[in-house]
Amino acid sequence: MVELQQALQAHNLLPQNTGKVKHDDGIFGRGTENAVKAFQKIIGVDQTGIVGNYFAQKIGININPMKTIVLTAGHNNKDSGAVSKDQKWTEAKIVTDLRNRVKTILEADGYTIVTDGKGEENLSLSKAVALIPMGEVAIELHLNAAVSEQANGIEALAKSNLKSKCQTLCKSISDDMKYKIRGADGGWKSTDSGQHSRLAFCEAGGIILEVFFISNRAELDSYINNPDRVAKAIADAIKKL
Repeated sequence: MVELQQALQAHNLLPQNTGKVKHDDGIFGRGTENAVKAFQKIIGVDQTGIVGNYFAQKIGININPMKTIVLTAGHNNKDSGAVSKDQKWTEAKIVTDLRNRVKTILEADGYTIVTDGKGEENLSLSKAVALIPMGEVAIELHLNAAVSEQANGIEALAKSNLKSKCQTLCKSISDDMKYKIRGADGGWKSTDSGQHSRLAFCEAGGIILEVFFISNRAELDSYINNPDRVAKAIADAIKKL
C-alpha cells in the first residue's frame, strides 16, 4: 500500500508528506481512493478505485495479486519420463530441480508455494492433482520429447478457460530463453482432443507447462549450462499471471 501511495505522490495525485502529516501511511483511505480514481481517469479506464494489474503496470508498481501457487514436477520418483538422447538426463530429474529452483525464487518474492515434494522427492500424479485446489493457479512442469532432434519450443496444455494464462507463460519464457512458441495459439494447446485428451492434471484445473524439448540438444544445454536462468524465466512468467 505504501508503494502505491508513493507512486500516486510521484504523479502529484496524492499530497506530499509535510512535517508530521504522512499521506503514504499504508492506509487505503478516501484520499488514496480518490487518487487512484484520478489516475484511472488519466489512463482511460473505469474509475472504480480498485487497483488491478493494468493499473499497477501503468503506475509502475507490483501488486503481486497472486500469492499461493501450486507448483509440481511431472512424472515421479518411479517414472522418469522422457530421457535425453545420450541417456544422461531424465525429464523427472530436470523438472524436479526446476520446481525447487522456481520455488526458492518465488518464495523470496513473498509467494506461498505448494509443491509435490522436497529436494529430490516427486510424488505421484494423484497426489499432485489433489494439491490443485490449494492454489490460485496450479502449474506442473514437464519437458517435451520427439524422435526428431530438430523438434523444439515451448507449449502449455490446459482447458480453454486457462488459455490466456498459458499464452502469458509461453510468451514470457520465450522472450527470456528464446525458445520457439509452438502452435498457432501462442503456445496454448487444448486438452480436449487428440493424444492429450483428458489429462488428469488439466482436467482438475491445472496447467501442464512443457518448458523445452529434452530431445533437442540446444534446449537441453540451455538448462545444463544455466539452470538458474531457466528457473528465473519460469518464475518471472508466473509473476505475470
